Amino acid sequence: NRAALEAGKHIYCEKPLTMTVEEATELIRLAREKHVCTGVNFNYRNNVMVHEMKDRVGRQAIGKAFMVYGEYLQDWLLFDTDYDWRMNPETGGVSRAVADIGSHCFDTAQYVLGRRIKSVYANLIHLYPVRKKTEEAAGTFEKPGWNGRQYTEIAVPSEDAAFVMAEFEDGIQGLFFISQVSAGKKNGLALTVNGTEASLTWQQERADHLFIGERENGNEDLYASVQNVGSYAAPWIALPAGHSVGWADAFCNGITSFYGHIKKPEQPFAHAGFEEGRQIMRVVDACIRSNAENRWVTIES
Repeated sequence: NRAALEAGKHIYCEKPLTMTVEEATELIRLAREKHVCTGVNFNYRNNVMVHEMKDRVGRQAIGKAFMVYGEYLQDWLLFDTDYDWRMNPETGGVSRAVADIGSHCFDTAQYVLGRRIKSVYANLIHLYPVRKKTEEAAGTFEKPGWNGRQYTEIAVPSEDAAFVMAEFEDGIQGLFFISQVSAGKKNGLALTVNGTEASLTWQQERADHLFIGERENGNEDLYASVQNVGSYAAPWIALPAGHSVGWADAFCNGITSFYGHIKKPEQPFAHAGFEEGRQIMRVVDACIRSNAENRWVTIES
């Protein structure tokens, strides 16, 4: 990323943006110096129904938002024979589950609420302090070809799962459950926002649906279509209701937003930029500190 910035290139990169907050700050400084546009692939915020959630929360269609809770559950690292490059702190960083998938929870929640996380209390769970690494490690989500005989035991300092309590700006309370060792869960990202008049729930594995919960008027399962959503989300809909959208569609929306930003840098954009990438790095760092010190940690801005 630094080399591309120094060459004056616009960048849309994968997350995490960097290994440290200091590195992220340096990239932001360089991007401003070179007058280039930046993006970080926090993919889930680019789903149509996440845009609809943001719109409804922003115009208080659910009343005043006061609580948010989310989960991101996977099972691809359930066995001690599952080993991946993310477990090496030199290539994957000091955090794994929180940095890898928890970061998506944090970014999606901040995007929907329009408010940043300002403090966290985290409990990190280490199911396997030591894992078995075969001579030929499998790639992410690939079948490892484990034969149970030839392996090396590798110490793994990063967490397999975590519970994170969070407080957002304006006093909104949050709770997140993050796990890469939950059997049967494949890509189970879900987010719920509670308001004083209604609640909203979105599930990544049913990406074109939005559940609207009400106390007195009955609940609603809203399909993504231009007839059902507001003006904020409608431009991101390319298919009729019932034509399921998925991960790749959200990715395309993020790229579309990025190119639109390049064409008209002065206009607001929907994708995450380097500033948002640095904010998530700060939240992850605070989670690590909170677990180590067993206390609430404030996010420095």
